[in-house]
Amino acid sequence: MNATTWELNKVIESFCEWTFPLQAALGIGGNSITLLVLLSRPMRSSTNTMLALAAMCDMLYLVFMCPNQMSRWPSIVQIKCRDNKGNLRKCFSEFAHFYLRNKTHFTFLVNWFSAASTWLIVSVSFDRLWAIKSPFSARSMSGCTKKDCVIIPMIFIFTCAISFHMNFSFEVTGAETGQSKMVSVQNSAVLYVFTMLNLVMHILIPMLLLITLNACLLYYLRNRRQMFEPRTRSGRSSTRSDETPAPLLAQPTDSRDRVVRNHSSNSGMWCRHMGKAERHVTVTVTAIVTAYLVSHLPSALIYAYIYFVHYDAMYGKGWMYTLVAVSSTVVTCSKVANFLLFCMSSKHFRIEMQKKLCFLCRHRETMSLKDSFNQQRTRSLPLNIIGDSTNNASPE
Repeated sequence: MNATTWELNKVIESFCEWTFPLQAALGIGGNSITLLVLLSRPMRSSTNTMLALAAMCDMLYLVFMCPNQMSRWPSIVQIKCRDNKGNLRKCFSEFAHFYLRNKTHFTFLVNWFSAASTWLIVSVSFDRLWAIKSPFSARSMSGCTKKDCVIIPMIFIFTCAISFHMNFSFEVTGAETGQSKMVSVQNSAVLYVFTMLNLVMHILIPMLLLITLNACLLYYLRNRRQMFEPRTRSGRSSTRSDETPAPLLAQPTDSRDRVVRNHSSNSGMWCRHMGKAERHVTVTVTAIVTAYLVSHLPSALIYAYIYFVHYDAMYGKGWMYTLVAVSSTVVTCSKVANFLLFCMSSKHFRIEMQKKLCFLCRHRETMSLKDSFNQQRTRSLPLNIIGDSTNNASPE
């Protein structure tokens, strides 16, 4: 590796390291607002329960990513210490030793909550498709149903099982000398099976399901619009035929003219509303699928290459570390974007969020006003007593 490539890798790594605090702040803050709104009484439904759990998983993903990002900052992992001869040198801090001992466990937790969030999003896509296909049965479900009580634990147990091998697939060596690296402790056949299962169940199958479910969502949405449009057109043609009276019949009254005009205007308004809703859903669905593909597919390819080709020593080369840092940053961006794609794209969610935030602001202002009023009252009490005593005193 020449000097130019090494400097470029360092610039990319530094950019990824210093953008993570902003990503974590936005992700944890946005998902906290999501939980505040979706867990409120007016927003309780089966789909919103899944979205709230996905937001919680994204928050836990960001929390358990923090030690990994902190381990890249020299000011945190290195401290000055003295060797046996009394000379100052740099050595690992207590945090560095803690992280190296538990690095594989943090890797497991990060991948577990990432996979759980992905499968919860797949469940949300299925619920949205079911709501379009069978709107009456979907509206009858509110809150956490029996189906959710079965599906949600299954998602967490299943994703934990496919990621659990990361606890013992690798171990960190060379922590005492400062030349730490992750080395495989399994044979390649077992590692290959577990890694392939994780890739298929964490990336490939959810990707195919997301594409299929959202494509079906658009198909049923457009089919429903095309099914209702002929009815409105037939209604218009029938009313127009009624407007042309037969020669032996009297002319239509003014009230019938108003009914015809109202019917045609309502039909046109309904068609415009359906077209706007269809465009909104199309843009949202396309953004969801595109964000998932762009964020998770490159990460899966890098993960497979490192585990299959360089399983004996991860990050054995400098460019591996750079690619992993970039892919982790992109995946973290997708966790932050879930708040915008699934929640902020809903007008009802934005209205409820505004109500919640305004209520919290008003509650805080009310409490501050009460505190200030109590303070003024306690301070003005002696002045009132003094004033009353001076007014009631008789002149000498």
